[in-house]
Amino acid sequence: MVASGFSPENVSELSREDSLRSAREIIPLLLELIQPQSVVDVGCGVGTWLSVFKEFGIEDCLGIDGDYIDTKTLQISPTEFLPFDLQKPLQINRKFDLVVSLEFAQNLPIDCAKIFIDSLTNLGSVILFSAAIPSQRETSSLNEQWPNYWAQHFQKNGYLVIDYLRKKIWNNENVEPCYAQNLILFVDSNSIEKYPSFYREFQNTDTSQLAIIHPQIYLKSFSIIENKFRSINFDSLISLIPKKIVEQTPSVVPTIREIRQQLADFLLNIPPENIENTYSSSVGKVHKMILDSGIKGELLTNTEQHFVDLLAANIARGFDDPKAIQYLLVAMLYCQAYHLPLTYDFTCTPLWFLKEYLKFILYYPGYFQEVEEVDKYYRHIQKLVNYVNLNIFNNQNSELWHNIASFVIKSINITSLYFITENLRDIFTKSADIAELVLKRRDYKIDYTFPERPANRKKIRLGVLKNHFFPHPETYNTLPVFEYLDRDKFEIILYAIEVNNHPLEQYCQSRADRLIKLPNDTPNQVQTIRADDLDILFIATTFLISLVLHRLARIQTTYFVSPVTTGARNVDYYISGNLLEPLGSQAHYREQLVTIDGTGFCFNFTSEPDAPTIQLNRKILGVPDESVVFISGASFFKIIPELRVTWAKIMAAVPKAVLLLYPFSPIWDTQYAKQFLFGKLTAFFTKYGIEKNRLIILDIQGRSNVKECLKLGDIYLDSCPYSGATTTVEALEVGLPTVVMEGNALRSRTAASLLRELQMPDLIANSEEAYVQLAIALAQDANLRQQKSAQIKQKMQQPPRFMDSRSYSKQMESLFQELYRQKFNSGK
Repeated sequence: MVASGFSPENVSELSREDSLRSAREIIPLLLELIQPQSVVDVGCGVGTWLSVFKEFGIEDCLGIDGDYIDTKTLQISPTEFLPFDLQKPLQINRKFDLVVSLEFAQNLPIDCAKIFIDSLTNLGSVILFSAAIPSQRETSSLNEQWPNYWAQHFQKNGYLVIDYLRKKIWNNENVEPCYAQNLILFVDSNSIEKYPSFYREFQNTDTSQLAIIHPQIYLKSFSIIENKFRSINFDSLISLIPKKIVEQTPSVVPTIREIRQQLADFLLNIPPENIENTYSSSVGKVHKMILDSGIKGELLTNTEQHFVDLLAANIARGFDDPKAIQYLLVAMLYCQAYHLPLTYDFTCTPLWFLKEYLKFILYYPGYFQEVEEVDKYYRHIQKLVNYVNLNIFNNQNSELWHNIASFVIKSINITSLYFITENLRDIFTKSADIAELVLKRRDYKIDYTFPERPANRKKIRLGVLKNHFFPHPETYNTLPVFEYLDRDKFEIILYAIEVNNHPLEQYCQSRADRLIKLPNDTPNQVQTIRADDLDILFIATTFLISLVLHRLARIQTTYFVSPVTTGARNVDYYISGNLLEPLGSQAHYREQLVTIDGTGFCFNFTSEPDAPTIQLNRKILGVPDESVVFISGASFFKIIPELRVTWAKIMAAVPKAVLLLYPFSPIWDTQYAKQFLFGKLTAFFTKYGIEKNRLIILDIQGRSNVKECLKLGDIYLDSCPYSGATTTVEALEVGLPTVVMEGNALRSRTAASLLRELQMPDLIANSEEAYVQLAIALAQDANLRQQKSAQIKQKMQQPPRFMDSRSYSKQMESLFQELYRQKFNSGK
């Protein structure tokens, strides 16, 4: 009995020759990880793979498949073949060193998937598995699924995913694409310690990247494109350009480039009067899909750059050119808005095109490729904000301008401006003013006059506003603000959008009088907070700007959780530290700047569990004992081209050094195209003559795991110009000599302030050259590293003020009392 539609003809589309050739390439790579004495192949067909295992000296082999297999065609002995209906549970009273099942599972009905995986895991602790993905085959199977589907089944049985072989065989022409695309190892978690090589590869596996598409399989989908594109059948292309396909399968870049060029030619050659109707058809859908494909993350070829230069020259003429919209639509396919001489004349932009044009102008790429690109982005956003600010205030009764302003404020990414050294007060202030005007237009009550403060209120009523009080760096550095305030002098109310009863949240609540979950809409949030008649509101978030624009308390304050001014008119004070702020710092803030002694911020990590869940060492990562390991936890977004160049200079000067990064911070994003980003970084360093194996990028989450990773390092490299705080504290906690570069504003001085607090200014550089030389000097002098490490460890034991929650709370208590006295002109 076999599955419906299940026959020798549709079990596999591979010939024996294809399978044989592939097996002879793959099995030697597998034997580098495991040396099995016994192998079972479930869904073995005629036993081609087992015959190759025998060529490599493995004699104990068993093949299992349906009774439709003609035993006369077997490539193994009939005594080594077991006919069995694999829709049913398979029980054999023995275990095998290696279990194999290749391009078979998709042929079984969906309701047999669990049975089949249970059968495999009952046979052994190491499983080599592949199964067809959706639309892989010309004739569909019963259960084509993405690898994540099968991984979940294996994980329920306690098996770990190891994605090792695919990167070894991806470009091997002797390996069939289906194996290169689908071949994954699963290892019993209880047995993985027996196989050190498996454990190493498990650490390097990115489970978010399992569902990748091999270019040859992907290009099968494009086999119809050439002929159809000649007739411009755009409908046929819509399903052939998956979102972010370039990140998943970089090999398709040439194909996407070709489609892009043909679409560009088409758009440039249609009559201008037809462009609106054309864009509203499937042509517009293909245009958007190319934008979403990720192709703009690739550098332009010389030919493409020349083409874009010609487009830019035409775009510079503005909307008076009859083909202006066509030039813009084509340019959008090739480059970012800040690469073009745009006029931002929205009143001349056709309404049908305005939203797409705004989306193009406001798009933040996330990954900057070239030096000075960040600065171009800043100039572009500065010009845009100035333009919108001027027009919205000059046209306050215009519905068009309010719609534009609303879209801009909702879509603009100004956090990326943290990566430059410019004074950001003007751009943030104007952005906040635009947002305030938009809210007023919607009848939001921004301003509010509080009643006279009750004479019988003896305590200062303090509110603390955050998104949540879950485990997060912002919670760990907000807790010390109120943790040890004198409760006889302060009434403390915590406000959060999200509440989940986490132990840390419970502890925060225990250090306050109340925790209030705010409603989801801004007007009711405002009403809830105002009803509590606060004396002081401490704003500990950057994510609630619509709420923060309102007058919510008699005194409103914020601090370094916003590394620049909020720009909000109703935020009265920005609290910082005297070690953070250079002379003339007030010029960077719309708020009144007030400082306390020290860094101005503090962390309390005492509530976080200490036990790491990973094990790391240099051997696992392939790092020679004699290598100097530079390490950094800077977020990927902070590693801008200028910083990559700086680090490349250091690596070039220390030939045996290794750079270890763990840049996928959940603070900045929850989903990263990790393999894509790794490829970009390694390509960049290769350009500077640095071997690929000298760059290691790990995905490490959780403070205890991060600190375990940091122990592998010799020198910590802080990011610049946007400096680190949490990441730098973690490096100091394990005693790593830390190289930082100090800038001219708070966001570029946080790490330096930590070292100044430790009285170790000799680890602070004031220029790129000094930063590079300091890193090189530490790399070349082991005694100096040991000396600095010992000093850091000794000073961190005291603890420093930025780790002393009790002391910090008392500083904040005095400051709050002083702000209160100034407001109410009272000595009480």
